[in-house]
Amino acid sequence: MRGLAFANNSPISADTIFISTGDDRKVHLWSTNKLKKQYEEFGPSASTLFGQEKALSTARNYEPRATYMSKHLLTALDHSYSENLFATGGSVV
Repeated sequence: MRGLAFANNSPISADTIFISTGDDRKVHLWSTNKLKKQYEEFGPSASTLFGQEKALSTARNYEPRATYMSKHLLTALDHSYSENLFATGGSVV
């Protein structure tokens, strides 16, 4: 992982987003609401059915809300406090 940013623009927001980037030149938008839903579906109750390893493996395969591909390696990113925008940086901004 090269960069991680947290985005919570509104105190009454229905969703909290965080953004990550890495050596694969992708920017992923993650939704904590979807993560909670997946945890409830495959969380502790699933561990008793499938065994602890299966439940942990499922949680690690969480899908991002959106993915963006860059032509260049990204080494940093940030999110705007006032708008739903993010900026990336690397060898090219």
